[in-house]
Formats: sequence, C-alpha cells, structure tokens
Amino acid sequence: MGEVLILGAGFSHAVNECMPLTDDLGNRILDVTDLRGDPRAPANGFGPDVPFETWLSLLAEDQPYLATSNNIESRQIFERVLRSLTFLVSTEEMKAIGNDAPPWFYDLLSVLHFTRATAISFNYDTLVEVGVTSHRLLAPDGEAVTARDVLWDVPPIPRAAESTWADLNRALRDSFRLLKLHGSLDWWWVPGDVSGATLNRGKVESTFGNVSILSEKDQFRQFGGRERFIVAPLATKSSYYRNPTSRALWLQAAEALMSADRIALVGYSLPVADMVVNGMLGLALRTGSRPIDIVNPNPGDLPRRLVHLGADPAQLEVVDSVESFTDQMCDRASGDLTSKLGQLVIGDGSDTKLLVTWGHPNAIGTHAVKSIRKSDDDKTVELLLDDDSAQGATATHYNQMGTPVDRQLPALDDLTRAARDAERLVARLPDNRRVPVVGCWSEHQETGESLKWLALAPAGRPPK
Repeated sequence: MGEVLILGAGFSHAVNECMPLTDDLGNRILDVTDLRGDPRAPANGFGPDVPFETWLSLLAEDQPYLATSNNIESRQIFERVLRSLTFLVSTEEMKAIGNDAPPWFYDLLSVLHFTRATAISFNYDTLVEVGVTSHRLLAPDGEAVTARDVLWDVPPIPRAAESTWADLNRALRDSFRLLKLHGSLDWWWVPGDVSGATLNRGKVESTFGNVSILSEKDQFRQFGGRERFIVAPLATKSSYYRNPTSRALWLQAAEALMSADRIALVGYSLPVADMVVNGMLGLALRTGSRPIDIVNPNPGDLPRRLVHLGADPAQLEVVDSVESFTDQMCDRASGDLTSKLGQLVIGDGSDTKLLVTWGHPNAIGTHAVKSIRKSDDDKTVELLLDDDSAQGATATHYNQMGTPVDRQLPALDDLTRAARDAERLVARLPDNRRVPVVGCWSEHQETGESLKWLALAPAGRPPK
C-alpha cells in the first residue's frame, strides 16, 4: 500500500502559521462567543488538562447531572461554538491561501503524487486541494491533476458548478488519494440527510496567492438551503456517519491503514476524546508492525499512547518538523526510484533520451541531461542539466549560428549502469541546487519495447 499520512491541525499550521492549532482555536472561540468566564467553560481555557474536543463532547451530549433545560442550553452553546469554529477557520484559511505556500509543501505534494500515497485528513481547510491546483501536478497524459482527482470526486461537484458536460464526465487522473474524514469547508449538505444525496463539494478555483470566493448568487445556485458539512471534534460522531459517503470514506481510510507499509501522524495529536479514530488506528497497529513517524515538535505522551494502542515501540520515530519529514519522504522516494532504474531492462536503452522536467516532457522548461556522475561514495547519482535544452522531448539542438547539431548526451543505459548499487538520484539545477528526483514518465518507441524518452521529475515546482 505504501505510505499513509494522517494530517492534523499541526500540518496546516506548518503550511501557514495563521492556521490555528486545536486548543488555540478553542480559546479564540471562547472570546468571540463571549464564553470566557462562563461557568460552563474552563476557567483557564483549553490545553493538555482540558482539551477542546473533550469540552465540546460534554456540550453536545445530554449529561445526567444536568436538568433538561440546562442540557438544551448546552446544545445551543455547542451550535454557537460550531458556527464560530467554521467562521474562524474560513477566515484564517483565506489568509493562508492569499500567500504562497512554503517550498517543502510542493515537495511533499510531488512525492505523494508519484508514490500514489494516501493522505487521511482531519482538517476542515482546503490547503491540500489548493496546493494541488497551484502545483500543476501532471498525469502521464500531460493533463493537470486537480482536487477532484485526489478526492476521487467524493463528494461530487454539483452539476451547476461545471462549465461543460465534458468536465462533469471526464475520467479521474491517477495521483495520491486524499480522504477528508471530518468534512470540509467546501462541503455542503442538508443536516441529518442519511442518504448522502444532498452532500456536494465546491469546485476549487483558488491557487496560492489568488483567493477565489464563490459569489452569493453562485453559492445559492449550487448549495441553496444547505449547510457546511463539518464533523465536530467530538468523542462520538454517530449522527454524521449515517450517510453512505462518510461510511465509505472511513472504510477506505481503515483499509489504507491496515495495509500501509508506513504510517505518519503529521501534526496530529490523536485526541484521547476521539474514540472513533483511536479505535480505527489501534486496529491497524495491532495487525502488524510497520514504521510509524510522529511528526510533531512537541509530541508529549503521544508515543506512549500509540504503544498502548498496539504500536511496536522499536518502530516509532519522532520527527521534529514537517519540513524534515518531507525531506525524508523525498529521500525514500528517490531511493526507490533509483533501485528500480538500476534493475530496468527494456530493450535497447542506448537511444532513449533522458530528460528532467517538472511538467510534461514536451513542455517548455524540460531539460536534457547533459552528463551523469556519481558521488565519491557511489551512493548518489547526480544528473547535470543542459541549460540550452528547454524545448521538450522533441527538441532539436542548435548551435549559436542556428545550425542543427548532433549532441552526444547520456541515454537510458548510462543511467541504468550508474543507478546500480546507488541509493538516491538528484538533479543539479542550473542555479547549482541539488533536488531529489522522485518520479518519472516514459514513452515507448512506435515499434518494439525500447523507450523513446524517459522523463525524470524532481520534487517541488520548477525554479522561477
């Protein structure tokens, strides 16, 4: 199955610091709802001793020590808190999207795309979807991957949001899988709909640095009479799980975790109050031992709780930042690709062009590989790029007089030999930066099994 990432509030906070962590969000809600000082709210706010999720669960469920009228008041407070939560996260999300994302974020999306990993998100924001749209990850046919592809169009975009019939019916393109188990700011439904028929998703139009807001008219046309589908961070959420879409997403998340080769909790603290997630993850941990990354600068007692759920203590690794974790993922992806290239045997590779590209191999910005060299310890294969080859796989090379020239450039068999026994593959960019290569595309000759070209994809976006 490969790697499965569980994304929590700390992940979004790492993308942009304006995105609040869970307890910080709860403390801000106390202020905007005038609940600070209310006897029903914690006197010192939310933190390790009184988590926000635990308090919300007490509000949402009838308590036996309260009169009926008091339980009704608690539920009314819960609804106020939920509206404030949606407003605050939406506001901070627009601030985050209004700026560019950090480079590591695009590196991570590249690795997820080429390794076909699974990301399970408990965040309401759409930062991952906007990142996919901003990055322009490409499928093998050269078409851009969209949020629709990584979500598998679940829930579906309403027909009113699509501009053409072709958009509505096109096949999904291969990429990583994003499972949003707590809903999303751009998901809408009729509350209590157990059929799932009213659950739809907005079309992602924003890119980082360019926020696109749905007009009031279009919002009414697409989602009139509906409310946002936001699964509150409660101990139990049975009312939200009665529709088949939610059930299917949770089942797929459980299957991904059960078959994962590696699991990473990225900015996710696994709240004790969330019994559903604890149960699902615990079942996966008890079915086999695999490496588990805890990506958190302050993991607290999370390692101990994972061991209590069934994790192998020897398989736990704490990583102090999402950026460091992304570097590790890039290294693993580069190592796997290097190993596969070292074992590659497809016809005669002496005429196969080697290219490095962040887009489709026939697009502007594609570089031919000028030379291949190995590090002194023979563990790293380095691709030096040709500065003059920026016209794609079908380009003809010219000298300064404009006359076509036949240049002797490395071919696939040169790379295959160099990759044997190596551990990683990097591209040295024209600005001298070394970027890990995490994926590839290829095209066969019209006849035979030999390749026409092999395009190697570095992590991240192309240099400006």
